[in-house]
Amino acid sequence: MSDEQRVLEERARVLARPRQGQREVRGTLAVFERHGVRYAIAPRFVYEVARAPWPTALPRSERHWLGVTSLHGELIAVADLAVLLGADGAASGAADHALLLVLGESTRDLALVIDAVLEPIAADIARDAPPHGDMHLIEGVTEDGLRVVRGDLLLSDPRLNVNSSSNEA
Repeated sequence: MSDEQRVLEERARVLARPRQGQREVRGTLAVFERHGVRYAIAPRFVYEVARAPWPTALPRSERHWLGVTSLHGELIAVADLAVLLGADGAASGAADHALLLVLGESTRDLALVIDAVLEPIAADIARDAPPHGDMHLIEGVTEDGLRVVRGDLLLSDPRLNVNSSSNEA
């Protein structure tokens, strides 16, 4: 097991521990996989799942940005959630097309490159404040290690806002 996998597994164990007085969130979740890790998000944040040309890289962008691609005739920014959360290495652009999880409640706000869409699940998630770093984007972890992403925080994260001054060169 690589150091990266050990760190991710330890984070999952810490997040999976229930706290006293903690509430649980129950509901159906959209499930996807990236770099061998399963993630889920509330379906209200998923605008669509689509295939698009592999993103064109942008000069001087942060590692989690894969670039931009054309989707339905419009440009959309594409990020790698796993890299944003601290995993090493983004996917290469060797593939002709990318599988995208397009996020946004009423418009296409952001696309995440994913490896697979999995069956939606009904889950009980222990809502917990993650202990450190970029793990604040994770709402909780199911007993089997599924990491539940906070869609509201993801869509409002300044590192993922292409209009944010933090992304300007």
